[in-house]
Amino acid sequence: MQSVMDRINQSKIPIVKVRFNDRTIPAVDGRDIHRALGERRPYAKWVISQLAAGDYVYNRDFTTEVKSPEDAACEYYFSLASAREIALLANSPEGRQLRRYLNGGHKSYLGRV
Repeated sequence: MQSVMDRINQSKIPIVKVRFNDRTIPAVDGRDIHRALGERRPYAKWVISQLAAGDYVYNRDFTTEVKSPEDAACEYYFSLASAREIALLANSPEGRQLRRYLNGGHKSYLGRV
């Protein structure tokens, strides 16, 4: 059986540069967080519940990106601090491992910039 950390490492959750208002900061795609936590709820319902539970502020803690005008769906990107908080609030082995991964990922991201 595959360990939680192996699954997170294999998914290679990218830490990407995303524009939040007038600054570009490291962020994580909400779909990657959802997948790493092993969430069973549909992504759309999960992300809305995360936004409500964490009292996140648009363009400070998360931002959105519409992939195409024809597609009503949008992508949610969470700041690294918010992604860590989501992992913490998950209160699960997956959440703890994801938080550790994000802590290490942030250091390697800063080394590449």
